[in-house]
Amino acid sequence: WLWKGSLACVDGWTGVRCINDRVMELDLSHFGLSGYLSEELSKMSSLEILKLEGNGFNGRLPETWGQIRTLKHLNLSDNSIGGKHPPSKEINGNPGSGVLPAEWGSLTELEVLDVSGNRLVGELPYHWSKLSNLRS
Repeated sequence: WLWKGSLACVDGWTGVRCINDRVMELDLSHFGLSGYLSEELSKMSSLEILKLEGNGFNGRLPETWGQIRTLKHLNLSDNSIGGKHPPSKEINGNPGSGVLPAEWGSLTELEVLDVSGNRLVGELPYHWSKLSNLRS
């Protein structure tokens, strides 16, 4: 995500680390945030570290986050993720359930993933076999 206009991405923002006006790290752990995880984060094309643990996020994991090819560290632990899709994302009236998106198999740079303390169900998708850098 490249900041344009009069607002430049600066390291002085709480929870944000930038390099060359690009967001490299977003750490909003224990901020008391809630709601659905935004698909808009997939536009942060230089994001390497995303920490959202200890909040009140719910709903599904966005498939579009599989487009953040630079992501190396993702911590979503201790939320309430795994519930229904937002109403606008229901498919044929089906609210869905908390599963790990197959699309995240494209996150080949991912080294750390923590989704513990949520309400996720099911098996790891086959496409995750490409995640050879994943170590924890």
